[in-house]
Amino acid sequence: ITARAAKLSAQAVIDAERPHMVMSELKVSGLTSPPVNGGVHLRFSFKITNFGRTPAFAKAFALKFYSANELPEGLVLEEAAIAPSGITAPNNWYGVQWPNEILVPADQIAKVVAGNTHLFALGYFCYSDVFNRPHESHFAYQFEFDLGADSRKHFSAVGPKSYWKYT
Repeated sequence: ITARAAKLSAQAVIDAERPHMVMSELKVSGLTSPPVNGGVHLRFSFKITNFGRTPAFAKAFALKFYSANELPEGLVLEEAAIAPSGITAPNNWYGVQWPNEILVPADQIAKVVAGNTHLFALGYFCYSDVFNRPHESHFAYQFEFDLGADSRKHFSAVGPKSYWKYT
């Protein structure tokens, strides 16, 4: 019993000291930009913050934007991009501060701006800890816009449980 208790105690310390990577900022703008080639260039940036006590080592990352009335069960993400080698220290973040751009069909954005549909962001971040144990943080968020606004007011967690996984 003593050896088992010691093992459980050691595992509890390891689990308490591990990195915890969580989406902390997600911005999108450009909804009212003029269409180019049938699409609208949306600008986005994100931060995934390490709320843990040890560094996180980036392995893979996927982010998909989706417009609909609600997020359906089982939407498949494309293959994850290999995350650039990166170490995220505790209380620091992984992501992009300067906006990236994606081209979204103009008719989809027109529906979002008019308030007839929603814009979602879903994805995952895979990383390891100092013991090279793998961890994943899956997410699904809905952007909230003021009617006719160019950028998001804020984002909130949504979707079926299948979009949420944390290991």
